Amino acid sequence: MPVTAMLSSMADNLFDAALGTENGTGYRMSHAIAKAFADRAVVEIGNVFDIEDYIRGGHCEAQLRQEPYSQVQTHWRRTHGLSHALALGIYDVKWQGRELVVARAEWPEGFRGTVSKHYVIADDRALAESFADAVCEYCNSPSNAVLTFRGGCWQRDYAMFATLHRHVA
Repeated sequence: MPVTAMLSSMADNLFDAALGTENGTGYRMSHAIAKAFADRAVVEIGNVFDIEDYIRGGHCEAQLRQEPYSQVQTHWRRTHGLSHALALGIYDVKWQGRELVVARAEWPEGFRGTVSKHYVIADDRALAESFADAVCEYCNSPSNAVLTFRGGCWQRDYAMFATLHRHVA
């Protein structure tokens, strides 16, 4: 076995053994994505990245892949009715005339609750980072909404913005 292959195999086994099944999911997920898209650049980003919001805003086109199976969660809120959010799956994305792939995964981890990650996959790292930056910038600006803190995170409240806007105008 060549030395580089042996070292690579040792590193994989070292991390798998050190992290264990109870808290190494993030590493294993990143590793699996990197292997599946070995010829492309991958940027991993946490939960400040909301591809669904960016799609709804009309800033890119995206098609959810049918394979592998995508887990879509449905939630209901009294003021908004049903909404859908991807828990596990892969989008094929068109943005500024370029094609990218965005994978999303979430899993329970320790006492922190659920961890969610997005993996932006592109022909080169500059494109993946540009797209990730654009999505994060969009998702972190209110855009005709008031930011409210609910459920442990900031969320846009469009109804409150409309109410305030009517009363101020």
